Amino acid sequence: MPIKNKKWKSLIVLSALLFFFIMLFDILPRSSSLTSMAMELMEEKSRLEKEKESEMRFKELRLENISLKDELRSMAPGYAPGGNMSSVVSLLDSLSHISHSCISSIVPGKSYRKDNLIVQPLEVDLRARYENAYNWASFLETARKVILIKSLTLKPKDALSDSLTIKTELEVYMNL
Repeated sequence: MPIKNKKWKSLIVLSALLFFFIMLFDILPRSSSLTSMAMELMEEKSRLEKEKESEMRFKELRLENISLKDELRSMAPGYAPGGNMSSVVSLLDSLSHISHSCISSIVPGKSYRKDNLIVQPLEVDLRARYENAYNWASFLETARKVILIKSLTLKPKDALSDSLTIKTELEVYMNL
């Protein structure tokens, strides 16, 4: 039914335009704001799920770490806190500095157990003068770790040199 009155026709068109204007500037921004809030909530939910998964993984790894530590303690009951390889290398390095000798290589062998003790065999090559090599060997005997010198080979670098190449085979008792 067409509207014949121009006044009513313009009022209806104006009210329709006003409705679309209100929709455009009031309802659409609110709905986009709601959409963005919903997206933020979804992102927050996924972040919380990831955090929960990482917490669960952390707890699992912590329990696994505790069980591995217990297993290691049962394997080596007297294992000292300073009984790792880095402390041995640090000790050998400090002894070489004190005795004025130069370590050229440290080659660890496979560690083994001997009467509930952990033994780490080492081959240490160093360069020093004869007096310094003697000092290094005596420092090894009085070190804070139990170190057994299995063999000590001194070779001159060349016939006229006073510098020696020293090859030492050691056994370090890690848990003493």
